[in-house]
Amino acid sequence: MYPTQHILAGLLFSAVLLLLYPTIGFLGAVIIFLVSFGIDVDHYFFYIFKKRDFSFQRAYQYSIEQGKIARAQGKQYSAPLNIFHTVEALLMMGILSLYNRIMLFIFLGALFHFILDFWYTVYVLRMPYARRYTLSSYVREKLFL
Repeated sequence: MYPTQHILAGLLFSAVLLLLYPTIGFLGAVIIFLVSFGIDVDHYFFYIFKKRDFSFQRAYQYSIEQGKIARAQGKQYSAPLNIFHTVEALLMMGILSLYNRIMLFIFLGALFHFILDFWYTVYVLRMPYARRYTLSSYVREKLFL
């Protein structure tokens, strides 16, 4: 999904949560909102690691190009690892959220983002292979294939 889509969906999600559960408070809603799109920072980290370049603009263009390559290559596309977009990262946030209220808000924003990305990749783009959902699948491919 594009950043604007994540921002708008995250704003709506956090506003609805605040209305339904006012006990989360304004700060909780803001954290959920920020994480609902901010978790995409791992795409930028990947770009920095891969290209040794800190340009946000070029990182964004690189992500757009990678999407085009994924569509063109189909199932042969080898998706990069976006560490915050893995089940393991989400599970770790979920466990930490049992002990810390701020982590609960981070977990909720990340979970919402993960669900949106999964829905968009699998059901809209029809390209489930275009994303790594687990760290273990990435490690397995790199070590054994």
